[in-house]
Amino acid sequence: LKTIWAIISLYSHLISELASNPECLDAIISAMETHIDGEAVQEIACGLIASLAGYQKYALILADLHHGVIVQRLIFALRRSSRTGSPQENVLKALFRLSSAILSTDTTMESHFLEKTVNHAGNKFREQISLDIVMTSIINSMKQYPANNSLQIWGVRCLWNLISPSARHGQGGHSSIVSEFLRHVRTVTKAHPDTSLQAFYELVICFLSKVSSSNVCLHGCVDNFSSVLLDIMKVEKKSSTVAIHGCRSIYNLCSHEDIATSSRLVISSLHGVDVVINTMEIFPEHVILQREACMALAGLSVDCMQNTEKILELGGVARIDASFDAYCVSRFDESSLQAKIGACIALTSLATYPAALSAIRDAGIVKRIVHLMEEEDVPDKLQNSMKTLLESCSEFENVSAKLQEGADREQCCMALLANLRDVLPPSVIQRDKATWLRSIALHSMNAYTDSAHIQAMGCTLLSHVYVAFSTDSIGQARDIENIINALKAHTTCSTVVSSACMAARNLCSSLTQQMDSVDCDKLNIILDVMDHYRDDLDVIEQSSGALFALCTSSKNLGQIPEDKSIFTIIIESLQKHPHSVELYRCCIGLLWSFSSISGRVEEFVPNLVPLLLKSLDMFEKDDEMIDL
Repeated sequence: LKTIWAIISLYSHLISELASNPECLDAIISAMETHIDGEAVQEIACGLIASLAGYQKYALILADLHHGVIVQRLIFALRRSSRTGSPQENVLKALFRLSSAILSTDTTMESHFLEKTVNHAGNKFREQISLDIVMTSIINSMKQYPANNSLQIWGVRCLWNLISPSARHGQGGHSSIVSEFLRHVRTVTKAHPDTSLQAFYELVICFLSKVSSSNVCLHGCVDNFSSVLLDIMKVEKKSSTVAIHGCRSIYNLCSHEDIATSSRLVISSLHGVDVVINTMEIFPEHVILQREACMALAGLSVDCMQNTEKILELGGVARIDASFDAYCVSRFDESSLQAKIGACIALTSLATYPAALSAIRDAGIVKRIVHLMEEEDVPDKLQNSMKTLLESCSEFENVSAKLQEGADREQCCMALLANLRDVLPPSVIQRDKATWLRSIALHSMNAYTDSAHIQAMGCTLLSHVYVAFSTDSIGQARDIENIINALKAHTTCSTVVSSACMAARNLCSSLTQQMDSVDCDKLNIILDVMDHYRDDLDVIEQSSGALFALCTSSKNLGQIPEDKSIFTIIIESLQKHPHSVELYRCCIGLLWSFSSISGRVEEFVPNLVPLLLKSLDMFEKDDEMIDL
């Protein structure tokens, strides 16, 4: 094996003869099977396969040989233990080159990892070698040799090739693989305290960027994902590769509807805005990075006041303005054009907030945009972005008029964004304007029931309007239908769920007259939300508050949803979040609402009494809660 490897290294034209000779390839496979415990044999054979796979044509021959037996042998070698990890390093090189060749074809990666008959020391057996098994084996090998920096690099390269961008939400395999990988990155960092890991970190950040842009479910690892991401951006702050893919990952996290809200809050707590703006300052003339950074700031500022305030505090508007002016070859070459469009998107997102809108106007950005739009050589794509920015900065009546005329989805979003600006603190709105805002929100929600983004913004707008007139109700009882419909249609989107529950709660609290009764189906929908989001404190607080407000604003609760085990949901929620005063307040109210009309309360007394005793201590100075 060593001799053959040396020959093809010296005489590359002989590679074609070896790769196209089935007998030679069978001999290599046979040697690996016969000497499965021979570390040197495995190392040299895998290195030989990696050399052959360096050529795409021959890599595809190897990948398809005997229905994938080469891949099988490589996985077996990867799972064996060795002293330094050299055999495993060669395996990862070979897998990377094979997977790279497969990616260049029209075939799927999955088609090369199906169930096959495998020879092992003369015995035939079958094993399911799936992508998840291959990736798990790669990570286990990386974990076994954390000090082998070269092995780590080849491992991440393999994972990048193998992770499937089309993996659907809920596929536990990919999600658990990502979580395990994130933990391993921490281990590698500790194993190299005095060594530069720039090459490794750059590959890691590219892998995270690909994962964040895919449909891999990140529900359970947003905190760890964001922490690893930002730590690498802080350590390798002078690497443009890390900066570009780091900012792209931040934007991707903030774009996933089911984790967008939690991602913004987590990234905010980890000083993510500081990191992004710092990268913009380090690379002021790197237009590609400026574009990605602007998109990251745009994602972070959506419906997140604390991120917007931080952007303003750190001079973010000026930095975005500088990105708009940056160019590479000319003002409107493709890279420079994308940077300008990214800056417009970031400013459009920020313009939703009064303080940010003032900063944009004070910087003279609006006037310069108007002047630039008059030039004849401005590309259409930039013209459209600048037009959208100007619309977001215009008075709300001008934007809302478009909606009344029958706006499309994009214009509908624009109207809601512009109108949200008028109800956010510290703005004070008049009753006639609030009435118009309510109709805008309801009209939008009815027009685009399938858009989670529009439903979330519409509910947020309604919620602020209800709060602004909490003592002089502007909402109507029928509004609850629109809100519950949004909740029902987008139960899996935490952003919509949180916004809808908050709107329902604020509506019911602001009604001056009680509703005659509440439909049992509405109670069931909110109970389903409470049950589904028990681990999400923000959503469970909002949903329990909405349910309690709905109960108290109705004269008759009607049929109690016994099949939903409301007492079980309340008990488990309180046990899971024992320190949430708001959750206790809402759940005690629900117990008061349902215990008197339920025939099942007795069976839950042993679990309820300790929680009620705890609530007496928690609310000892609150007479109303003590009464409840």
